[in-house]
Amino acid sequence: MKHIIKIDDEKCRGCTNCVRVCPVKDANITDTSSDKPKVRIDSNKCISCGACLRACPTGARFYSDDTERFFDDLESGEPIALIVAPAFKENFENWRSILAWLKTKGAFAIIDVSLGIEICTWAHIRYIERYNPTALIPQPCPPIAQYIEKHCPEMQSDLSPVYSPIQCTSIYLKKVLKLPEKISALTPCPAKTIEFEETNFVSYNVTFKKLLAYLTAHDISIPDAIFEFDNLAAVCSNACTMASDYIKSVSGIGCISFIYSTIKVDKVKSSENVYRYLDSVSRKEATDFPVLLDALNCIGGCSNGPGGNLEKSYTQQMTCKLNDGAIESNIERANLFSVIDNMLQLTDYIKPSGFS
Repeated sequence: MKHIIKIDDEKCRGCTNCVRVCPVKDANITDTSSDKPKVRIDSNKCISCGACLRACPTGARFYSDDTERFFDDLESGEPIALIVAPAFKENFENWRSILAWLKTKGAFAIIDVSLGIEICTWAHIRYIERYNPTALIPQPCPPIAQYIEKHCPEMQSDLSPVYSPIQCTSIYLKKVLKLPEKISALTPCPAKTIEFEETNFVSYNVTFKKLLAYLTAHDISIPDAIFEFDNLAAVCSNACTMASDYIKSVSGIGCISFIYSTIKVDKVKSSENVYRYLDSVSRKEATDFPVLLDALNCIGGCSNGPGGNLEKSYTQQMTCKLNDGAIESNIERANLFSVIDNMLQLTDYIKPSGFS
């Protein structure tokens, strides 16, 4: 597994800001073996949440992704399909022009991950109907999955076997559209590299921040251009978005509570709260655990990811205002996913462990 978060020793002053913000005890360790203290990363404990990237005042903490390799391969003529996280639209005002430019550079097809949100939501509903789990934690957020796997192993059985929206999109491209090309993902999350390594569905993780740095370093000016995604708008995510800001969560899991009111869905966003909550669950202290827990590392959700381009920092969790009536007037609960039922195989979008 790649070490995502790295240290530039020359820049590290040993200030321990990273230690204070890290949600994992002893993932950052002060090294006083020399006359200039440094802070080291224990990669066996690090969950690549990115908190230290924001806290470091000297830029000693940085991360790696696949941006350079992606552009090198495009330049060499390698056919690559590009899937784009919804947060891209919130991070770049000129997002259409950037994607149009990427198309001119050789991106074979450019697909909105809204497609994968729809599939991921459908797969969770069908999985719950078929297997009736007592609790599920969807896995759109790699730091959450890493935290559970490394620090709350007794909760691993609660991790949803349904693939993330990005993975669902890539599976759809391979299984249904039969695209032979490599797939690259535009994301705000350095830790997505870990997820992609585990499945090999996606070959490149290109983060928004590194994309912007590439454009700046190569003095590339993006011209205004018209752009439309290559896939049709996803019906479910569009319908659910009309009801609540909560549904903008990358997992899209929130709209399940609209479709099936008996399924309890809760959300926890931000490292200040989510890891304490997971600890309380692992110690059996939390009560009234939901059927689905939409747990995300970043305050405000994925749009504020550590690999994102947002200058402002969200200081409060997004307010969830649910309007069940609005959803009922726009979609028929019983038939919402009938089209998908006829198109897709549930087993394609669930990890093998989900059937054990």
